[in-house]
Amino acid sequence: MKDLVTVILPVYNVEKYLEKCIESVLKQTYKNLEIILVDDGATDSSGRMCDEFAKKDKRIKVVHKKNGGLNMARKSGFEVSTGDWITFVDSDDVIDKNYVEYLLEGAKRHNTEMSMCGFQYFVDTYERDGKDISTYSKSLKSTIKMYLLDGRPSEDFFMQTAWGKLFSRRLVSRIDWDFSNYKINEDEFMSMMYYSDLKTPLAVVDNRLIYYRQRPDSIMGQVEKEYVNLYKGKKLTKFEYLAEVYDKRLEKFGQKYKDEIAYWFGLHYIINLSKVYGRNKKPLTAGDKKVFNDRLPDIINASKKHRYWNEHEAIMNEMKRVGSIDGFFGYKKNSPSVSIIVPIYNTERFLGHCLDSIINQTYFNLDIILINDGSTDRSAEICDLYAKRDYRVRLVSQENSGVSSARNKGLDIATGEYVMFVDSDDFLEPFAVQELIRVASKDSRKSDIYIGGIYDYHTAGYKFSYQPHSLPLHRTFDPMEDPENSIYQIMTKVNSPFAKLYNREFIEANKLRFDEKIRICEDTLFVFQASILAKGLYITDVPVYFYRNDLINDYSAMGTVSDSKALDFAKALEGMYTALGKKIVKSEGVSRGFRKGAVAHALYNLEIVEKNSSAHKKVFEYISQELIKKYILSADDADNEGSKKQLELIIDGSYEAYTLSKLNSYKNRLYTMIDETEVARQLLGTGSANISRAIVRKVAPYIPARHKRFVKKMVRRAHREITRLKKR
Repeated sequence: MKDLVTVILPVYNVEKYLEKCIESVLKQTYKNLEIILVDDGATDSSGRMCDEFAKKDKRIKVVHKKNGGLNMARKSGFEVSTGDWITFVDSDDVIDKNYVEYLLEGAKRHNTEMSMCGFQYFVDTYERDGKDISTYSKSLKSTIKMYLLDGRPSEDFFMQTAWGKLFSRRLVSRIDWDFSNYKINEDEFMSMMYYSDLKTPLAVVDNRLIYYRQRPDSIMGQVEKEYVNLYKGKKLTKFEYLAEVYDKRLEKFGQKYKDEIAYWFGLHYIINLSKVYGRNKKPLTAGDKKVFNDRLPDIINASKKHRYWNEHEAIMNEMKRVGSIDGFFGYKKNSPSVSIIVPIYNTERFLGHCLDSIINQTYFNLDIILINDGSTDRSAEICDLYAKRDYRVRLVSQENSGVSSARNKGLDIATGEYVMFVDSDDFLEPFAVQELIRVASKDSRKSDIYIGGIYDYHTAGYKFSYQPHSLPLHRTFDPMEDPENSIYQIMTKVNSPFAKLYNREFIEANKLRFDEKIRICEDTLFVFQASILAKGLYITDVPVYFYRNDLINDYSAMGTVSDSKALDFAKALEGMYTALGKKIVKSEGVSRGFRKGAVAHALYNLEIVEKNSSAHKKVFEYISQELIKKYILSADDADNEGSKKQLELIIDGSYEAYTLSKLNSYKNRLYTMIDETEVARQLLGTGSANISRAIVRKVAPYIPARHKRFVKKMVRRAHREITRLKKR
């Protein structure tokens, strides 16, 4: 017989959300469930709704009790439960239909007492025409694969929630529930107890199976109001309360996990308490200072050992600075302000994630400017929610005028000493601003632009850090030191406005703005002009920015390019040529660097218009008939053999020869994929039909519409070839 899984839902004044939560539980693919709804003295209609659901499904039990808090409600649910496995779901959240099935499969496969999954969260601005208004976004940290922790907390020590986990009944039975006095940190105490009593490794499922609703009226939405009275019955200051958390954990785990506990204490509160102290601008009490400094040696020692700290020097510097207390959590009277400009157009899916990463920066002195560029989705409502929640956020709405206009509007009203740009579907590292300000403060030559590293992030959840250029690192440099390399790199490798900290006085003195007349390469032109005018650039390889590399948004040039803007890149090149002025005549290095960059831009823009046949031919003819002559380009200006061959075909002027060459390259790519997928089939036993479909999905985004028939023909051939090989 299948294991019985008990799903416990504590319910308190969630009538707006309860129905969707319960429905998500009832729709589980795993059916052998016991569903316990614990009405914790709700004063709205939640209790009655629980009873109505119980009449509809015999698996549902309802417990009515006086209000006693979240964990006492969970305890009451557990006391009447009979399941072999227990999971807790907050009654304003939603779970994926596979939630129970996947967690149970993970736990049983690895013979463990506890499994956990990834999550997504959504910011809620409830109720408009009877519908939820929400935006989904990724959690800042997610698992990459199914794996086992080796029997102890490690880098996933941070997962301090009771939800999103499946527990064996034996494990829950061993838990001491005597921590009901803690109002906000209940989940954290509960999780620590589970971790400390865990007798087996922890199974982690590579799926985001729970949708966590973030709403202003929740307990966590009232952190600033509640913090002073977190621990009932005691008048503790913030850090004295936190110290009690720290000591309880240390006592429970013993000295064996002292480093991990100290790490958690330091990181968790550096990130979260910055919001409390920073927004209220309150000085630390004497008690706070003593408590934190008493534990500072443990935190510093842990930071030296823990690999995460080693990867993020900014955290270490913050810890050292906290040691003297001055300017605690990035709030210091003389700390420079930073304006962060976010142009927004129809990015509701990722906007919450983006804005959370900004308002939760460890560096507090921010001027956050949201420019809603005539969005037609729910982006405006989401922006308004954040503007109401954080006084540092300013919202400006305008008719749709393009990303350049939106960024310029932000520059016009910015007040910070420095300026940053963040695209609304991307997000920042928690210490991004802190790191760039740290670099700027150490720079004795005082550069005008500070450039950070980038994570190439895919929405599927994986990421990697890349440093695509060969420019000098960790020192101020003038692009004219090595003009050929610098100009080429700035035109092609560090040509986006994000992951950069600009001196605003420098921006205004040179009247730098984005060109609103062009829609392609306008950001490259801005960055190039700024870089050439700057008295110095400073680049750090510390990643500070997550760039979603697999998305095409409404601002992106990678979408369908119309004939009218197909040649905008040429206008950007002309602007870059003008910015170089007399330098391009006087220096062969400058001229050579520009020509290499111009070739790279020409080939790139020819590629991105392939889906539009008329625009593609228009760009080809412009490059072959005008651009090459204008800048005296030759095949020797290409930066690799492939580009050199392409440019030679363009110089010859035969559009047919060029397109045939591209078709051959697609064919070669497909043959390579066929070889790779056949190896994969033999290793994994995957059906050939599935492999063929996978090839279509993988190649389709790169193939122009006019070549789709050719691709389908090639895939059918691949399918026949794999089938033939299987029969041999």
